[in-house]
Amino acid sequence: AAGYIGAQAVVSGVVALFTKLREGVGSVVEFEFANSRLAAILGTTSDQIKELTLDAKRLGATTKYTASEATELQIELAKLGFTRKEILDATESVLRFAQATGAELGEAASLTGAALRMFNADTRETERYVSAMAVATTKSALSFSYLATALPIVGPVAKAFNFSIEDTLALVGKLADAGFDASMSATATRNILSLIHISEPTRRT
Repeated sequence: AAGYIGAQAVVSGVVALFTKLREGVGSVVEFEFANSRLAAILGTTSDQIKELTLDAKRLGATTKYTASEATELQIELAKLGFTRKEILDATESVLRFAQATGAELGEAASLTGAALRMFNADTRETERYVSAMAVATTKSALSFSYLATALPIVGPVAKAFNFSIEDTLALVGKLADAGFDASMSATATRNILSLIHISEPTRRT
């Protein structure tokens, strides 16, 4: 009986080892495939995106996300038209934004990319933008999905009137606190900004 139990333990250990090896090989294959897709979207080869590959590995070791997931985020940013340098600037901040809000990586990338573009911001400001959006979701009735609906509507108008991302989020947040849904809040904010813009010449006169 003792011999049988010992043999079973050995077999279980061998099975567990092979399972780990198989999972490891699968992860490597998945990571390599993701990098090939990223290179294709950027119109280059895997050898030319080594900085992105190394960054994905670093993030896989220092965040709750795997290297493959970090690469998938890089792919989403590449689809939005970001360059290799811009992707390097933005990836870590977007990962942390997704973690803070519970958003899917693709959704976090889309909203961050849209916010940067609509305010004509450099990707070196990504940390500022995602921090502002993350804080807004904790200090008001705003949620990630609320922002994803409202910001694309009001953002371009706010930028045209020289409002910052922080000012825009504050206005939208106040309306959210007052019970406005995302679409109504964005429309109301846009109208408020328009009224402010129209009244400025009168005040100066």
